[in-house]
Amino acid sequence: MSAIADPIFREGQETGTKFIQDAINRLSDASSSHKKMKADGIFGSQTYRALQEIAKHTKQTKIFLNNISNEKIEKWTGDKNSKGELARIYYYIPKE
Repeated sequence: MSAIADPIFREGQETGTKFIQDAINRLSDASSSHKKMKADGIFGSQTYRALQEIAKHTKQTKIFLNNISNEKIEKWTGDKNSKGELARIYYYIPKE
């Protein structure tokens, strides 16, 4: 899934993984079926298992993808070099 590779590629392994873990935790806030995890920037077995579980459910996948986008938007909003990056993020947000 490119949504997983993109933040790691663009932000680096630790920061990109934290984006992913934070997006999983946002999903955990909305669903009792997911446990919160420490956003430590380590792409370990807990992160991998959470992503496998999310991928099984279309609705959760869409929410997760939106969460990833929101993480990126929060990072880039207000940055003077963000115009192209924000346009790219908004382009890839899943449409209803």
